[in-house]
Amino acid sequence: MKPQLLTLVRIVFLWVFLSTSLGLGHAILFVTEAYAQTGPAKRPTRRTQAPRRAAPKRNTRAQPAARPAAAAPVLSGAVTKINVAGNKKIEADAIRARIKTKAGGALDADQIREDVQSIFRMGYFYDVAVDRSGTELTFKVVEKPSVAEIKYEGNDEVNDDDLAEATGLKPYEILDMNKIREATEKMAKLYEDKGYFLARITHEIKDLQPGETVELRFNIEENDKVKVKKITFLGNRHLQDGALKSRMGTQEGGFFSFLSGSGSYKQETFDRDVQLLQYLYFNEGYVQVKVDRPQVYVTPDKKSVYITIRVEEGDQFSVGQVDFAGDLLFTKEELFEGTEILH
Repeated sequence: MKPQLLTLVRIVFLWVFLSTSLGLGHAILFVTEAYAQTGPAKRPTRRTQAPRRAAPKRNTRAQPAARPAAAAPVLSGAVTKINVAGNKKIEADAIRARIKTKAGGALDADQIREDVQSIFRMGYFYDVAVDRSGTELTFKVVEKPSVAEIKYEGNDEVNDDDLAEATGLKPYEILDMNKIREATEKMAKLYEDKGYFLARITHEIKDLQPGETVELRFNIEENDKVKVKKITFLGNRHLQDGALKSRMGTQEGGFFSFLSGSGSYKQETFDRDVQLLQYLYFNEGYVQVKVDRPQVYVTPDKKSVYITIRVEEGDQFSVGQVDFAGDLLFTKEELFEGTEILH
C-alpha cells in the first residue's frame, strides 16, 4: 500500500473514534494537529548532481597512420635462374664459375655478397651489381677496357723491346692495375741492373674508345748512372783497404769511369761483394769475421753514393795438424804433395 493512502486511512479511523467519544469539536481540533505534525508523505527527492564538464572535442580530421619500422630484407624461396649481363669481352661461363649461388638453391644474401666479391677479384670489372626479379638473379657487370696500345717514353738507354720483355704486358689484354704495378717494378729492376739505380717510372692511361679501349704509356726518367764516390772500411786492422777494394766488383769511380763503365752502383753486385769480403778473411784465417750491412749515402744531386762497410775481424787462426781419413783413392803421401797450406 502506498504511504499516502495509509496515512489517510489512519486519520479517518481516528476521526470516527474521537467523534464518538469526545465530540465533534475536539475531534476536529485533534485531527488537525495530528495532520499538521505528520503532513503528507514526502516524495523522495532526486539527488542533484554537479553539472558535468563538456568533454573536449575530438579532432575529427583524419590523422596519418604511423609508419612501421623498416624491417631488414629477408630473402626467401629458391633460385630458379641465374643470368649474367653487361659482359662483352669476358665469357659468361667464366663469370658463372665464380658464382657459388646455383639454380635450385636457397636465396642467401651472404652468399650473394661473396659471389659479387669473387667476381670483383677477377680484376676485369669496374662494377658488379645484382638485380633480383622474383626468384631470378642477374649479375650485371661493367667491364674494364682493353689495352690497345703500350708505349714507352723517355727511355734512351734501354730499348722498347727489352722493356716489353721485362714487363710481360701485351696489347689487347684487359686493363689490370696490379699487372701495371708489377710491370713498373720489373722495369725499375732492369734499370737497376744496368746501373741506373735512381730511374723513376710512372704510367698514364688515356681513353681511345671510352669504355672499350685505352692507351697505356710508361713515362721513364732514367737519370744519370749512380757513381760510387768512395768506399770506406771501418774495423779492418789486419787487411788494408786496398787489398779489400781490389777483390770487390764494385769500384770507386775514377776519371774514366764513364767510358769504362766502372763505378756504377748495382745492388746485386754489391751483395756479392760482401760475400767476397767474408771469403777473403776466411782464407786469411779469420773464420769468425763479421761484415755488417753496408751503409749507403746518396748525395743530394742523386749522382753519387758513399759506401761504408764495418768489419769485425775477430781472432786469426792458424792450421794445426793436417790429416786425411776415409776411403782414400790416393795415398796420404800423394795427397800431402798436392796440398798447399799457406801460413
